[in-house]
Amino acid sequence: STGGGRIRVDRLGGIDVNFTGIFNTLIIRSVDVPGKLAEVTWILEHGNVNIANMNLCRAKRGGSVLMVIETDERVPLRVRTLIGELEDVTRVTYYEKEDA
Repeated sequence: STGGGRIRVDRLGGIDVNFTGIFNTLIIRSVDVPGKLAEVTWILEHGNVNIANMNLCRAKRGGSVLMVIETDERVPLRVRTLIGELEDVTRVTYYEKEDA
C-alpha cells in the first residue's frame, strides 16, 4: 500500500514488476522469444488501445517473461482473446481500473 487507498505491485510470479493500478493493466506471461512484444502491440494498435506505460520483466533470457502494459482505454475482450491466442503466450490477466 502506498497510502490513500493506492497500491503498488512490486513482484508477481517471482518476477520483479512495477505497476500501480491507476491505469487499465494487461499482464501477459509468455516465453521470451523475439517478436512477441511486437505482435502484442500490433493487436493493441488494431484494437484502438493506446499504451500509457509498458514494462517487460524477465528473470532470465529465453525463460518466462511478463509484459505489463498499462492502457488509457479499457481493453476489449476480443483484443485480450487475440493476445491470449498468440503462440508462446501462456496467460493474460487484465485489471480494469475503477473510475473515480
